[in-house]
Amino acid sequence: MGENEKQNSPAALSEQQQEVRNRVLTTAARLMKQRGIKPLTMSEIAVECGVSKRTIYELFEDKTAVVKAVMLENFAGYPPEWVRELENPLERLIAAMLWGTKEFFAFNRQFFCDMQRCYPPVWEEYAEKVRRGRLEKTEALLRRGEAEGLFRPGLDYPLVARFLLGAEHLIGNQETFPPEEFSLEYVSWEFEQLFVRGIATEKGKETLETYLAQHAPQHVLPKMIRR
Repeated sequence: MGENEKQNSPAALSEQQQEVRNRVLTTAARLMKQRGIKPLTMSEIAVECGVSKRTIYELFEDKTAVVKAVMLENFAGYPPEWVRELENPLERLIAAMLWGTKEFFAFNRQFFCDMQRCYPPVWEEYAEKVRRGRLEKTEALLRRGEAEGLFRPGLDYPLVARFLLGAEHLIGNQETFPPEEFSLEYVSWEFEQLFVRGIATEKGKETLETYLAQHAPQHVLPKMIRR
């Protein structure tokens, strides 16, 4: 880490500077998600955030530093608080999977193209952090679910966790699931049911049915949304 990076690290900032820094990152994250990264300028971030461009440069060395901070801090891939607060491991697994899929495909597609083409080192660091973090959390959740009698004993946790992460790309494949025929919510919901039923015990399946009865109407759109 260079001297300038050390000076601009969150730990070295005052409380007021940290508040401004968080505001800048929140604003930048929203704009990047909507528009992509390449066309976004520091001036636009400053205007939207209500601070001067000079203030941003006092906190971040350049745009790359902003992008890196947004990716590693704002887009870390962790579910929101309401998901993390769910006590039942099976319910939390379903909620996290649905949230993750929907969140991923809410991004402007140009965002990911810009990341991989213009900021490859940042993208690689981000992808590895998210992959490692999500795998660890998913494996821990599966182990807890087995301990509580919800998931079948003897599961290959690393393999199951990788199945889940890999499925997100299939769920969002528009050639396999044309958006004019299948809504993302419907495909996600159907996959979660099929997957969880495959690893659940009888107790787990009962919990799943209860969860479906309570939550399906809020999440699922009609299968065929256009004919």
